[in-house]
Amino acid sequence: MSELLKASSLTSDQEGYADSIRVCADTLLTVINDILDYSKLEAGKMQMFSVPLSLTETISEVVRALSYSNLQKDLKTIMQLDVDTGRDRPLLVMGDPVRLHQVC
Repeated sequence: MSELLKASSLTSDQEGYADSIRVCADTLLTVINDILDYSKLEAGKMQMFSVPLSLTETISEVVRALSYSNLQKDLKTIMQLDVDTGRDRPLLVMGDPVRLHQVC
């Protein structure tokens, strides 16, 4: 629904609010999924996936989500990656992006 709202004519403040709504909804969904995953872990039914993912992009997503919640606490979130991957090559690793988000 927040994406429909963002598709309409909004002021910059309203766009920021719509972005916050989306981040909060994603965060709430993550919490719910974490609770369900914990139940799977206790039951021995947790599945891990190993797919190629951009570590830089995944970390950026986590930092962006944290930065919205930190704004309310007057905290500044800083992301600094010192990785020499070359200009045109992303930092790709094999891993489970969902579990990586949960850890972060």
